[in-house]
Amino acid sequence: MTTGVVTIEEWSVTPVVSSPYQDPATARILRCRGIVYGHPRLADGSEIMTSMICEIDSITGLLITSSRVYKLGNMSAKYEKFRKRNHCKENVYYKDPNFLGIRHKGDSNYWKNDDGSFLF
Repeated sequence: MTTGVVTIEEWSVTPVVSSPYQDPATARILRCRGIVYGHPRLADGSEIMTSMICEIDSITGLLITSSRVYKLGNMSAKYEKFRKRNHCKENVYYKDPNFLGIRHKGDSNYWKNDDGSFLF
């Protein structure tokens, strides 16, 4: 089993819609598609669709899904072109309102046990 960093390259964010007639802008669930490296169960270079995105931040290069944490590599050129064409912000950021967040060891509240944070 691989225990290193799992990286996703050529990534894009994809809305999950319940019907072909649903406007993607109204989707409440987002997933990430891309090429994965360092995944414990998939061969390097495998194309994947992640589980639900809990948080994604292209500035920090962090993608947190409901099952795994990924390091973001390069954004898909097609997705980047789509974002420019649709006048999206340069950086991708989304946080599911139901996601509690992560505490890091450097955080002064690391050992504090409260409902406002999620630790792993």
